[in-house]
Amino acid sequence: MHAGTHVTHGAAATKKLAAQLAAALAPGTLVLFTGGMGAGKTTFCAGLAEGLGCTDAAASPTFSIVNVYRGPRPLAHFDLYRITCPEDLETAGLFDYLAEGAIVAVEWSELAQGWFSGERAVHVDIRQGGAEDERIITIEDSAELRFLEHAHVVRLEARPRNAEGTGEVSIRDLVANALRMRPDRIVVGECRGPEALDMLQAMNTG
Repeated sequence: MHAGTHVTHGAAATKKLAAQLAAALAPGTLVLFTGGMGAGKTTFCAGLAEGLGCTDAAASPTFSIVNVYRGPRPLAHFDLYRITCPEDLETAGLFDYLAEGAIVAVEWSELAQGWFSGERAVHVDIRQGGAEDERIITIEDSAELRFLEHAHVVRLEARPRNAEGTGEVSIRDLVANALRMRPDRIVVGECRGPEALDMLQAMNTG
């Protein structure tokens, strides 16, 4: 998965690293980007598209919100800079692309804290280094991804409300249902809401 911190010099090297990452991504994976304006997120997405075999040229989706690049392993490229709520993502089809097995790249994911709870995700942070063409790229491979490769694993996913305001499945709902299964272990992607109390109670009582 190429987890860790990498230093690249020039767009070609950044795209090469992205193409290597693309080869390791499972269908339906989110690639969540953080980094400032001009950091190189779109360049990295272009490398992802090449690594996935997409035939369309990658471009920034700032105004279109989403660009879809066709190929044997399609890539849906989102920009959240003008997105204000999870319902907008639902309307734009982000979760539909994931359900169809596409790789979904999300720029400005720092503006959507907690919106992707329960989804299979890889985090990519891009910062400019000391030189103009130097980029410091940190790829975080979550423990959940490696754990899901083992047998006897049940994967539960949260989802936000739909456009009609129904259909929400919270992390707390998933934790409660997972505890009823009496598992050997529970891996929670995010625990920053009411579910934290349930987790603490389960840890204290066994």
